[in-house]
Amino acid sequence: MDDFYQTLRKIQKYERTNGDLAKLDETFYKELYNSLEELEQQSEYDSSSKSQTFNEQFKSIGMEICQRREKKINDMALLNFHRQYTIFLEESETDSIAVTPQNLTFSEKKLYSSLINLFKQYREDLISNDYNPDNFNIELSNQLNEDIWKKLTKNCVDEIEHTNTELIETSHDCSSLVNNLEKIAKLYENGFLTDDEFILMKQKLFGKN
Repeated sequence: MDDFYQTLRKIQKYERTNGDLAKLDETFYKELYNSLEELEQQSEYDSSSKSQTFNEQFKSIGMEICQRREKKINDMALLNFHRQYTIFLEESETDSIAVTPQNLTFSEKKLYSSLINLFKQYREDLISNDYNPDNFNIELSNQLNEDIWKKLTKNCVDEIEHTNTELIETSHDCSSLVNNLEKIAKLYENGFLTDDEFILMKQKLFGKN
């Protein structure tokens, strides 16, 4: 563990002071993960302040190495993309030559290629005739973290379900009918109901299937 810790310190120093990437063994990330798991298990038996401090330093160094390398890979991918293509993906006529990044691990090579492809797709979308705002909104929603999306929509869903329950229970009461009409109209005006949902809820209100 101590030897690997010293290796981490050397890599950390290199990543801090150089623009290129330090050379890593292909097993580096796996070894880092296993070491963190081992430290986590050891902490269950050794809760001394010295042990906790070492664990935190170990995690911090590992995280910094990962973050610095990810930023460098992203910057390299963007720089090389700009060197290779004009705004509409025509081959660049400048003398700039894309430089293949050195010292990438296998997983980092996949990340680099994915970023290049992502930038290409973005440029293709700029001139695509198939752009559809509805499809874009669907794709954007799917990319949101599921937990965050649930939090954003929970209040709206609760209000809709509450109103829907009231509609079923009081649809034959004239005074409630007016109140419920106002409620679903307000939900619709505020964008919480689609056109189809608005029509369906009105049909339920008047007892129509």
